[in-house]
Amino acid sequence: QGHSFPDFITAHSVREGAVDFRHHRQNLADGEATRFSLEMHREGGEVFWVDFYGRALPPLRDAPPGGQPYVGRSLWIVADITEQRRAAERLGDSERRYRELLDSNPVGILSFREGLVAFANPMALRLVGADSAEAIIGRPLETFFHAGESDILQRILSGSGASDALLEAQLTGLHQRVYVVEIVLVPSGPGAGMLFL
Repeated sequence: QGHSFPDFITAHSVREGAVDFRHHRQNLADGEATRFSLEMHREGGEVFWVDFYGRALPPLRDAPPGGQPYVGRSLWIVADITEQRRAAERLGDSERRYRELLDSNPVGILSFREGLVAFANPMALRLVGADSAEAIIGRPLETFFHAGESDILQRILSGSGASDALLEAQLTGLHQRVYVVEIVLVPSGPGAGMLFL
């Protein structure tokens, strides 16, 4: 009691300009729906997240002749999404840890989909002579296999190899050097899988 809506918006949301209220008011004035989320706090200081979904409603009556139109109404659905936000943050933390594990791994790790490179960690990039992932992502996997390794390449792309199968193959990187590596294949379907080099 005695508080207004802005009093419950956290300082972080205000500082970051989390919501442009003018934009949402304009959406309602244009007769459109609008949606936003805010970090808020209760009187006791507990922080929580709220999702606001608003939809414009027509005024209860028409404006009088020559007069100003009545302000339109709006209907709001408000939901506490704190648990969803926390779950998303936990997932983000897990994904970051997984990515750090891949990036720091001394083994080259390369994944492919539909026969095209989809991911390569820093060690795999060094093995194929690439300066960045962008240099090889989207390239056909065969780009990095010696011409004499068509049988092994076909086995990899067909997904017919057993999971964790150990293969030996000659690779040619962007630097055009030919070298022999041991490859552990983890297929996930035709034209898709992961290689540990």
